[in-house]
Amino acid sequence: NTDGLTGIANRRSFDFVLGQEWQRAQRLGISLSLIMLDVDHFKHFNDRYGHLAGDDCLRSLAQVLLKEVRRSGDQVARFGGEEFVVLMPDAKMPAALEAAQRIQQAVRSLALPHAETSTGIVTFSLGVSCLVPSRQNVPDDLVRQADLALYRAKELGRDRIQLATD
Repeated sequence: NTDGLTGIANRRSFDFVLGQEWQRAQRLGISLSLIMLDVDHFKHFNDRYGHLAGDDCLRSLAQVLLKEVRRSGDQVARFGGEEFVVLMPDAKMPAALEAAQRIQQAVRSLALPHAETSTGIVTFSLGVSCLVPSRQNVPDDLVRQADLALYRAKELGRDRIQLATD
């Protein structure tokens, strides 16, 4: 259930917790929010600094996520590669957006060098989704919305937060 590199929850653990929290949120009629984060130009980072430096970078970013995600019950997980997720049960969009902004600022403050970007530092693109689970949707809908928002953030220039539109 733990990612061997970063020490945070792995994808399997995330999928399990998402299923549990989905059912709970559906039963109680409460919101479930998800932040999906992707390290900007991470392949270029690895190419320039090497894979060991890339591993160190991912560990540092995981620690930032753990520090900035403050609500008990929220889960930080490595989704795959250089992608992370933050699952926020009983959180509406404003709370998820606030968490995303805190994370973005904390990552910028780390100022990890990344010469292959316009900012010169490691940054995240973030997609944020929120919904109240119902019988008309499934957990993958929340993930899909966050993923679409994330890719929209990348299309719009990276190092930004994009909210899901549906």
